[in-house]
Amino acid sequence: MFVLNSNRAEGSRVVRPDIEKILQKRKVKPKTNIDKEIINSVEAINFAFSKKMKWNIKSIKTIHYKLFHNIAPNTAGQYKTESNIAGDNIGGGIVSTTLPKDVPKEMRNLINWINQERKKKIYPPILALEFHWRFEAIHPFQDGNGRVGRILLNALLVESSFMPVIFFSKNHQSYCSAISKARTGYSKKLAQHFVEHLKKTKINIEKYEKEKVIKIASPQTEEWEKARVNTKIY
Repeated sequence: MFVLNSNRAEGSRVVRPDIEKILQKRKVKPKTNIDKEIINSVEAINFAFSKKMKWNIKSIKTIHYKLFHNIAPNTAGQYKTESNIAGDNIGGGIVSTTLPKDVPKEMRNLINWINQERKKKIYPPILALEFHWRFEAIHPFQDGNGRVGRILLNALLVESSFMPVIFFSKNHQSYCSAISKARTGYSKKLAQHFVEHLKKTKINIEKYEKEKVIKIASPQTEEWEKARVNTKIY
């Protein structure tokens, strides 16, 4: 479950030791919000990478619900009711997002767009990145949009047999800036950021596997990793 290795920049800080502690236990009752976030992330990722995942509103709300059902039950799986912003105020990347009243329409448009584009012969990483910045521009939920958006980006990659990518939190400002640039029509910076972190992801996966903390195709990693031998090279 190497996708979880990315430390979140939102909310409480989830670090690798926390993740390993939880994932190495077959059955564990979450005691803290960090425990809940890790277990919830596993469930959300496994759903997004499974055959149950459909490119519709219901599946996207399901991912959000799985992430927040026992942390913020009143907003889990529900669209935002108050305006919010995207980006990082330190890096100067804060931008406005879709107004709450317009979210249902914009999300329907996004779903229609991705389902049309998936029928075309578009290089999957390019399509995944464009979907990602479009989703982040809407920012449909009150919280957790970054997490949901990155899971969806990786779901698009995995369904086309491409390796998932980790966006490391220490580069969060650059990540926010790249998305902001993409929203204005300059997508090169986001593509460069993606390639940079894809390389880092590969290096970290190899290191993680050598340490044999979590074995590939173990019960913790679920069914989707069993097919990783067929992963395409970028």
